[in-house]
Amino acid sequence: MRTSPVGAALFAARADTPFGTVGSLVMLGGSWNAQTVPAGYAGAVTAFWLCVVLIGVAGFLLRGRGRWPGAGPAAVAGLLLALLGTFGPGLHLLESAIRDFGGAAVLRDGQQFVAPLAVVEAVGFGLAVSWVLQAARSPLVREGRVALVAAMLIAPVAVLPGLASGAAGRLRPVEYPASWLAARQVITADPHPGSVLVLPWAAYRRPGWNHGEAVLDPWPLLLTRTVIWNDGVQVGSVRLPPEDPAAAALTGLISAGRPLTARLAADGVRYVIVDAGPVTAAARQLPGCAVAYAAPGLVVYRIP
Repeated sequence: MRTSPVGAALFAARADTPFGTVGSLVMLGGSWNAQTVPAGYAGAVTAFWLCVVLIGVAGFLLRGRGRWPGAGPAAVAGLLLALLGTFGPGLHLLESAIRDFGGAAVLRDGQQFVAPLAVVEAVGFGLAVSWVLQAARSPLVREGRVALVAAMLIAPVAVLPGLASGAAGRLRPVEYPASWLAARQVITADPHPGSVLVLPWAAYRRPGWNHGEAVLDPWPLLLTRTVIWNDGVQVGSVRLPPEDPAAAALTGLISAGRPLTARLAADGVRYVIVDAGPVTAAARQLPGCAVAYAAPGLVVYRIP
């Protein structure tokens, strides 16, 4: 499997707060995908979120470092990995590693490596709250203890209302339509071996049954057979080439609109699924193929 080194820059961490890339990562953000950033996250409220994060870091450094000696180094290492693709020498090193060893591409989505830091900040914030409760024994703190602790407990959600209310309203499970499940049954019941090709040749779909939200083509997860699909994702105007060798070998043929039947049969492909776009265009590339299943917006062809 070959992975394009171009993805190192595309998927590098980015500033999604006014505090730059480093500040955004410390605040557990830094996503390259603007669609994943909660509403209002880049506004003035992020200053309060920064305070919450700093309290968490301070709480861990002052009260938790000795209890979990490995957590701190893991958080620092994760932050450094997250920053790898954000500056020249680090980006060049990452591109070279991906060019020579495709598995190094796991390092390109930098913001995911702040996960250990998230644990440190969450534990540290709890330790800070615990310290306030203990300090409340002092007459100077006892009076405002309840209000102070309550403010600290609700702060992580209160300063990011878009995350709490927005996610609660947008994130909900969606079931596959009956036609997709019926098509899967047709393919699964076939005793003959062979893989499945998915058209149109694009990584993302916006199916109506998913309320028009973008999603990676679901067929590789829905089927037990090997699925050949265009796993070269697009970021902005840049489209990465497919990483799967089988997909890369077919890209030119599919993009040229040339007949596919003979080549797919030679490659051991048993079915072709067309789950979006004009079906007639795909049908012209599949002469001699039989329709194994058809429903509105979905056609399954069997390779002879």
